[in-house]
Formats: sequence, C-alpha cells, structure tokens
Amino acid sequence: DAARLGAWGPQWEPADLKSYRLLFWICGWCSLRRYGDAHDGGYLMCDLSEGMFGIDPVPYIAAYSYGVEGRDAWGEDVSRATGATIHRYDCFTADRPPCKPPCNAVFHDECIGGGDCAASVVPRRIDSLASHLQQNGHARVADGQLILKLDVEGEEWDIFRRADLDILRKFRQVAVELHYPFLNKLIDAERLERRLE
Repeated sequence: DAARLGAWGPQWEPADLKSYRLLFWICGWCSLRRYGDAHDGGYLMCDLSEGMFGIDPVPYIAAYSYGVEGRDAWGEDVSRATGATIHRYDCFTADRPPCKPPCNAVFHDECIGGGDCAASVVPRRIDSLASHLQQNGHARVADGQLILKLDVEGEEWDIFRRADLDILRKFRQVAVELHYPFLNKLIDAERLERRLE
C-alpha cells in the first residue's frame, strides 16, 4: 500500500531531522521514508523510488531480510516499491510471512552468523552473509544493487565486524536494529556529544 509507506512515526521539523542525520551518519542526502511496521519491524530509509545523491535510481536486484519472526512488512514494502525479490531468513520459526502480489519473496529456513557458523552451539542452520549471496547468485552483482535489513538480536555486531567490505558494498542501503547491551557500550553521552558537534 503506497499510501502507507512513510506515513508512520513522528513528523520532524528540519532542525530535528538534521540532528537525526548527524547522529546516524547518513551519508548524502535523500528523502526519508518508513518501510515496514509502525513500530518494531519498521525502518526509516532513503525513499526507494528516488535516486540517492542526485543520481537517478538504479534498479535493485534483490533485498535480504534477516530475522523475520513470521512477519516481514519491511520486505513486503520493499518488494512492492522496487520489484526486487526479498530473501527472508529465519531459523527460529517455520512461519512464512505473507507476501501479497506484487511482492515477491523466497523464505530460507536459515539464520545469519558473523563468525565461525559451524561452531555455533545452537542446533540450527546458520551461515554467513557471503555464503547467502553466493547461494542466491548475488556474489558478483555490482556495488549498490542490493538492500539489507538485519534484526538479529545482537548478532549484528559480529556480522558487521567480520563481513568483507566488498560484500557490504553490494548493499546500497542497510537497515539495522542495534541491540543492547552492545549499544550502550558503544554510544555513551561523551561520544554522542562529539558526534553532534
């Protein structure tokens, strides 16, 4: 539903939006839009129908949505907005999220891990971001042709720490939910103050 995209959440005055952009180091300038649910599962991103940095939009080939928990409104919105296939990953539930046409999605009963996935003590299928791209035929796509969403309950830190930069460059936009306790250790009042100066 195109009318729903970006309709959720508070409306910011330009000064507040500028502070928000500084806080999260949004590179460049774009129109922001919310994709997904009104609360948990919704993400503020650059509008997918517009180009970024004053450049015409390049079609997205696919999007990767990790941690769907039986629902993925973000993936459904992104697929509708871009026409791209959404690769949904979750190894903790067998529930396939709905994907009403024109949404196009593939569900993978597998999770993402950042480290030595084979050493996991959890008896689940876990693999790396690089392996998932390889399995789906996206290992050699040009930079900026994919979209990534991570909501993986703290594993995001290890995923980014271990990910090869050549893999991360394939994603034009990355939406991530950062989880405690790691966030409190990385962003404290002193660091936040320096970022906003």
